[in-house]
Amino acid sequence: MTVIEIDNPLYNRAHDGDRTNPKRITAAYNPRESYVGFLHAKSIITDAEKMAGDRIRKAFEAMGGSGARAMDYSRVFVDGGNIPEPIGNAQLEAGRVLKFAAIALGPHGYELTLALAGMCKWPEEMAQTRRKREYIGQRFRECLETLAVHWGYQRQKTAA
Repeated sequence: MTVIEIDNPLYNRAHDGDRTNPKRITAAYNPRESYVGFLHAKSIITDAEKMAGDRIRKAFEAMGGSGARAMDYSRVFVDGGNIPEPIGNAQLEAGRVLKFAAIALGPHGYELTLALAGMCKWPEEMAQTRRKREYIGQRFRECLETLAVHWGYQRQKTAA
C-alpha cells in the first residue's frame, strides 16, 4: 500500500478555507492493482500517461468489459415507469474513446493496451520469456504516450 494525495470528493467551495474542508486529502492506494498503477508508482510512466491508461480502463469498463448485463426482455414494465435505455450516453462516449484508441494505435497496439490497461493484465500473463515481457512493456508505454499526446495530457516528446 502507498499513500497518495487526491482531490477531496466531499470538498465544498462554500466552506473554502475551513480546515475541516480541504481540497486535497490522502488516500491508500495499491499500486499492484493494475499494471498502469504499478508503472506510475515506479515513475516509469508520467502522470499524463497514467491518465491515458485510466481513461482506457474507464471506457472499457463503461462498455461492459468488466461484466456486461443483458437486457431482460421478459421483464414487465408498469404504466408510468421508465423503460431503461439499452445504451446510455456514457457508453456512447466510451465507445468513441475506444474507437479513437483503435485507430490511433493500430490493431496490435490497441489489443495490447486493452489487455494491460482495460483488463488489468500483466506482461507476465501474456509472455513466457523475459525478452517478450520487456517488449510488451516498452510497446505499452509507447501506446500510452501516443494516447496522452492526442488527448492533450502531454506534449509530443522530441528526439534529441
